[in-house]
Amino acid sequence: MPASAPAFDELFDFYRRSGFLYPGKLVALEPRLPAIEATWRALLAPGSDVFCFVARRRLEGERAVFKNTACAFAYAPGTWQMQHLVSAERGEYTGTLWVIARLVESLHQVGAHYTPISFRPNNPGVNRLFGAITEHLPDRLVSRSIVDYGLAPARPLDVPHDNGVTVLEGLDPTELYARLLHPVELASLRFDDPELAELDAAYGAAGLTRCRTVFTAVSDDRIVGACLLHHASEGINLSFLENAIEYVRVAPELSARRP
Repeated sequence: MPASAPAFDELFDFYRRSGFLYPGKLVALEPRLPAIEATWRALLAPGSDVFCFVARRRLEGERAVFKNTACAFAYAPGTWQMQHLVSAERGEYTGTLWVIARLVESLHQVGAHYTPISFRPNNPGVNRLFGAITEHLPDRLVSRSIVDYGLAPARPLDVPHDNGVTVLEGLDPTELYARLLHPVELASLRFDDPELAELDAAYGAAGLTRCRTVFTAVSDDRIVGACLLHHASEGINLSFLENAIEYVRVAPELSARRP
């Protein structure tokens, strides 16, 4: 975390002025803004071990103002999620590439081994940047996938209990995921610490939380499905990726018609 970390108000004012927080998004965020502000004030506090932030400023009169910013949060031990690449000027690349390079340098210094990047492939500017980066990396070093993403209120599900499948916590899903995920992606999930206890302790030092529940579906004494449920302080990512249900996978040999 750089010593010149910004104040919350300064950064979010930049997010608004740049259009990153556009009116529709602000309306969606409004009920959660108090929690988001509390989270980001903790993330931006000097000495954080779970958040990296870089910025490029330019003098306007006597004031240095943000022109480009990027940040990343600790997703799992050794895995950092890059996010919120924001530019005040559309179509410029110098400042954008500068903050990406500085962020990668910062992540190297904190011991990052893996870096997930989430972006919409139908966003031409972002796809030209990150899509091109992944296409130029060797296949052994990068996993590319397109996933559906949605935001919905949590509610109980009426799951039938007579289908021969039991959902359990605490089982190791590595064998199933090894059949379905790229080796780099599997390694980045760090199932040697399935509940992210070590990472949660680091977040706890900043007054925040980030942990994980691994759910497995078991049939005939074998794991036939799994998913990951992340629990985190709200608003680390302004699309709420930090609290996502991820990696919903089922064994490929299962029949799609099975109830």
